[in-house]
Amino acid sequence: GIIRGTDGEVTGTTGDMKVQNIATGVTRTVVTNVAAPNGPLVMLNPAFTADGKKILFTAGNAGTNYKVYLVSSQAGTALATATALKAAENYNLRYATLSPDSDGATTGLLAYTRDTGPTTSTHELWVYNFATKKSTLLVQAETGRQLKHPVFLSDNDTIAYVGVKSGIQN
Repeated sequence: GIIRGTDGEVTGTTGDMKVQNIATGVTRTVVTNVAAPNGPLVMLNPAFTADGKKILFTAGNAGTNYKVYLVSSQAGTALATATALKAAENYNLRYATLSPDSDGATTGLLAYTRDTGPTTSTHELWVYNFATKKSTLLVQAETGRQLKHPVFLSDNDTIAYVGVKSGIQN
């Protein structure tokens, strides 16, 4: 499994992302978070692809400019050299997840939350279809609300998410 902090996010003191084999206890670093000018980036919501070969996660600096990344679950990658996913508008996408049938490149769906920016600060839930290369807006949150932690059901057609008020989960 992926090692997370008590808050469910990968935000340890080093900022590195690790993968641990539960049966053997062997742990390896898959993403090294090098200090940016304002400190290490915050990595959120790591999730394996269905085949376990890649890990999807988001990373941003001090709560802004989050992007979606997809990296190998086997090899070490420096976050500074990782390439952000080209799918969709990849800016201020704090939470993201792949549908169970997705390979993160050509098949399946990518669900992501988007903050439209400091002037409007509207939170939205979108789904990007890798086959059609089109995004669809599913939900636009009410004023003062945020959308977090989208997750697909195994049927690939149903998605759950958390709506929070003023950043406080109810």
